[in-house]
Amino acid sequence: MRPSSLLVLCLLNSPSVLAGDPLIPPPVNPLPQTAQAHVAVSRPEDLAANACDIGLYVQDLWVATLTPGKQVTVEVPVGDIALSVAPVGSAYCTPPGLQVRNQSAVLQAGETRRYEVATDEGGLFLAPEVE
Repeated sequence: MRPSSLLVLCLLNSPSVLAGDPLIPPPVNPLPQTAQAHVAVSRPEDLAANACDIGLYVQDLWVATLTPGKQVTVEVPVGDIALSVAPVGSAYCTPPGLQVRNQSAVLQAGETRRYEVATDEGGLFLAPEVE
């Protein structure tokens, strides 16, 4: 019997081939990746002529602090998320009765949504950044 015939005969008689299993095991599947999106928020230098920092909140959790002229980008889950901004720091910066306005955004996987901190008579909010 030739050596190559012996190899084929050994492979055919191996338990993995007889059981129908592949010769090479399949790769181990990694844990599924959670899809992410990004929210980029900038704070203009001249917004609210004071030195109070502004907190960025995602799903009511503090994720970043914006000082005048600063920009941050945070990773967020895809789907419907709640965003808000509010002054942080001393009592001077966070007056009693301050109403924080939640805003909703629906983000797709890989999307980056850009906002700018703005203010009106109701307080701070996130305005879509104009390109």
